[in-house]
Amino acid sequence: MKKIIAAEEMAFTSPQRPVPIAMLPSLSDSVYQVAWAPDGATLATGSRNGRTAFWDTTSWNERLALSQPTGIMFCLAFSPDSQKIATASHDKLSRVWSAASGNPQFESPGPGRHVEFSPDGAQLTTTRTKKAYLWNLASGQLIFEMAGHTSTVDFAIFSPDGQQIATTSGKIGFLWSVATGEQVASLQDCRGSIHDVAYSPSGEWIAAACHDSVLRIWDTRNGVLKHELHHEDHAFSLSFSPDGSRIASSSFDKTVRIWDTITGDCVLILEHPDKMGSVAISPKGDIVIANELAYPNNSAWVWELSSGRLLAVLPHAHTTSDVIFSPDGRLAAIGCHDDFTYIWDMFQFDGSLNGYP
Repeated sequence: MKKIIAAEEMAFTSPQRPVPIAMLPSLSDSVYQVAWAPDGATLATGSRNGRTAFWDTTSWNERLALSQPTGIMFCLAFSPDSQKIATASHDKLSRVWSAASGNPQFESPGPGRHVEFSPDGAQLTTTRTKKAYLWNLASGQLIFEMAGHTSTVDFAIFSPDGQQIATTSGKIGFLWSVATGEQVASLQDCRGSIHDVAYSPSGEWIAAACHDSVLRIWDTRNGVLKHELHHEDHAFSLSFSPDGSRIASSSFDKTVRIWDTITGDCVLILEHPDKMGSVAISPKGDIVIANELAYPNNSAWVWELSSGRLLAVLPHAHTTSDVIFSPDGRLAAIGCHDDFTYIWDMFQFDGSLNGYP
């Protein structure tokens, strides 16, 4: 049975608003993208003006900025070994850079919206208008292209084992074999544009948040629809728990909902005064965080995943965009349109949660 946590109840029990441990300036433009290196030592921020900066996560000093503006930043992604970063931007190029020196190492033409390294770091997906591409990074050669979309491709993501790629555009999604380049399944039944998509940690399922107010989950082996999980307005973002047993979804219906991925049951409804944007479950699986979309409401809300208990309301000076956790789950980074990235320490909200040091 689902438990509904009302906004009024959360406001009544909410702790005092905390203070960020760091605010990272973007040099006079909104922060659109944030990415944490897998080794946790570097945070990258990408701004509307195309500037990408690298921050030392011990001192929070900027240690490097990429050598040239690259247009509006749509996507940032680190390689699994933290040695490279890929960017997709409005200047009609997708690039791979050295995370140590900032030197460019690879370029793919096309106005890309998404880039992603394979789990072994040997391959890269890029997008260009109605197609997605798979590249060999050692040789710089194209392995194959993924065609069949009828509008701009928004996502081209790898399965956790690197054996499959999912691409989406508008209401359409396809699954591709990395070994053969063949389309192996399509994601059917979407009646609204796909706004977010993710594989489950096991790779058995793939989920999409759709503008027809539904969170859908399919079997990745055959594209068979497993669940349709309903909000009351646009589903905006989603995040799986590390063990894959739960999935969080945010919506314009002013809720974050927690679902059992096996049964499809809604186990928690976290009500909120305004539309909700990006949502993320921590790598430890104990915390869920989501940001507000409607200016001037600029807060991010932090809950305990198991109970729905509100842990903190994080204030920001303007609308927030991307929300991510550090690899160890201790910190959260939130990009903001006030030209800063805010860094928050999860331990200050409730140090009893799941063994934080």
